[in-house]
Amino acid sequence: MQTPGGWKQLGSDPLIAVFEYSFGPGTASALVAGVDGGVIVVSPPCRVAASVLDAVAALGSGIRSLGSPFGSPAARRGCE
Repeated sequence: MQTPGGWKQLGSDPLIAVFEYSFGPGTASALVAGVDGGVIVVSPPCRVAASVLDAVAALGSGIRSLGSPFGSPAARRGCE
């Protein structure tokens, strides 16, 4: 199932979703996993539309991020 923000949901219990993105010459995948009512984001995507990040926030009641100030103005501008 595809979310409005472009995440591909692979499972619902527990929640697992992936998002493929480009950061120049290469591509990468971000992973979201549901945990304790919120979500953990592994390898958060950079330089993507705000709707991509908003879609993650809608997947759980809170975001617990690894390696990114997820949701901060810097993250929304492109991982500066």
